[in-house]
Amino acid sequence: MGRLKENVEMFFTELMQDSIKNLKECDENYKGIRSTHANVSQRFCDLFQNFGVKDKEFAESFLEEKCLLNSIEQDWLYLQGYKDCIKLLKLIKAI
Repeated sequence: MGRLKENVEMFFTELMQDSIKNLKECDENYKGIRSTHANVSQRFCDLFQNFGVKDKEFAESFLEEKCLLNSIEQDWLYLQGYKDCIKLLKLIKAI
């Protein structure tokens, strides 16, 4: 069962990566935000270097937890969208 779960997770990860690739190609607003983010990232890194040890540890922990939350939410929403799609296909008797 563990192998099946791993394969399903890998399948969804690949689907999400493909979807994000398509988003990058199709959505100009997204491209602009990504570009701005890339440009300000260096500024953030420069500011971060001026933090004390405890502030760095706090900021790193906060950012890691925020990224983890975002990842869990993204996975959950993607899976829920997949489930909802299956329900809809069943409802319209397409499957």
